[in-house]
Amino acid sequence: MALRRIISGDWLREADLRLFRKISGWRSTRFRWGRPKLATPLERLMLWLSLGANMSRIWFAAAAVLFKFGGRSGKRAGIRGLASIGATSAIVNFLIKPLVKRKRPSRDRIPAARQLVREPLSTSFPSGHAASAFAFVSGVALESRRAGALLAPIAAAVAYSRAFNGVHYPLDVASGAVIGSAIATAGRLAWPDLPRTQGIEMEAPFRRAAQTSPDGRDVALVMNPASGSDMDPARPWVDDIRDLLPAARILELTEGENPLDAARIAASSAPVVGVCGGDGTLAAVAQVAYEARKPLLVIPGGTMNHLAHDLGIREGADAAKALRRGEAVEIDIATIDGQLFVNNVSFGAHTALVDERRRLERWVGRWPAQLVAATQVLRRAAPVDVVVNDERRSVWMAFLGNGTFHEAGIAPGWRYSLNDGTLDVRLLVAEPRHSRLSAVLVVLLGGLRRMRGIQTTQPQRVTLQPVDDSMRLSRDGETFETTGTICAETHPRGLVVYAPAP
Repeated sequence: MALRRIISGDWLREADLRLFRKISGWRSTRFRWGRPKLATPLERLMLWLSLGANMSRIWFAAAAVLFKFGGRSGKRAGIRGLASIGATSAIVNFLIKPLVKRKRPSRDRIPAARQLVREPLSTSFPSGHAASAFAFVSGVALESRRAGALLAPIAAAVAYSRAFNGVHYPLDVASGAVIGSAIATAGRLAWPDLPRTQGIEMEAPFRRAAQTSPDGRDVALVMNPASGSDMDPARPWVDDIRDLLPAARILELTEGENPLDAARIAASSAPVVGVCGGDGTLAAVAQVAYEARKPLLVIPGGTMNHLAHDLGIREGADAAKALRRGEAVEIDIATIDGQLFVNNVSFGAHTALVDERRRLERWVGRWPAQLVAATQVLRRAAPVDVVVNDERRSVWMAFLGNGTFHEAGIAPGWRYSLNDGTLDVRLLVAEPRHSRLSAVLVVLLGGLRRMRGIQTTQPQRVTLQPVDDSMRLSRDGETFETTGTICAETHPRGLVVYAPAP
């Protein structure tokens, strides 16, 4: 008999019901001295949390705060959290709930002060509110443990409120929390989270001593005030740089001004060339510093700041500290068609996405433009026919990284080494058996080395020849048109960059 109860699950249903009655106040008396009992502060709080989480309003508000005050990791955390809610809501509401069809608890014995104004119409298992709450917080925690720890009690309170207010059994709530957390964690396969400083497994670059300059007297710095986001509190302004380097010469780019011209002026007027801007500005200034054989000072001022992150520079103070102590490294750089890049080059769907995002972002902002552009490009993109090292390929998307990057994802964000002397070449090949949908799934589901249709190599040199005589590429975020045969190659230890010692 006991074994049958265990196998049938009767014991679990009974325990779930007993716990529900205890949490929801099922045995509470509705009236006191002939009048309805007034809601306690706890009941008002639980009701507010339960209603506030409708349509994920609490989590959209939390994401807005992360966007405004969280810097780069906050933006990523907000995007990951909202994306986790989207995936979780779709799976819970359109797959699990219709399959299980568990009825919601009856409201007959729930205290009036705890009842929602409108009873939910969907089925009970699992709790969508709990699933969304834990999906958001788990996604945020992958990017920012501190933000995740601050939001976790709110998520737990929202989940608890669903049983407290009598609209879900505790098992529904617990299952929703587990499902939401699992889906958010699985999202790392599609979009790897940034490694934390203490968790980066990265080969140390070649260190060398460089010229010291405590007040920046020997620095001419090119700054692009249009880079980055006005919502990013970590974004440095001209006054911030002047506080860090009071004696430096700062060349602010005006609208439409070529950063190469400003970089040449900087290189001709000071022994150290500095840059504060996005990846495109950085690549232009780095090219001039490489040609002039002068050390480069990088102050993160863009949206993603990939190279600064790999160098261990999180803010301007890190770069100023390295300059003051003369701490520098020699890193590899790469060129394509004679133009330097420090991060990566891409062509195919990703380049089309960059062009479309640039067209839209002046109207709707960077991240909304990114989402709209991705939707449009994945719907309309066509493969690019190109000859790669004398072999013709039809490619949906290609990635050429300066150095070997982390293996997950078609466009990875960080690398294992700044000195391995290789290019990380990744081609998403459009083979006859791979449709547009399958190509999109490969991009979204990641696991690059485990998915068919993607070819990876780590050469020192690669040649590209577009079949249609011209091809559009993206170099460190800046798009350009090229014709004829072009060559991409690496230049080991070609650039000296200030970086704080670990």
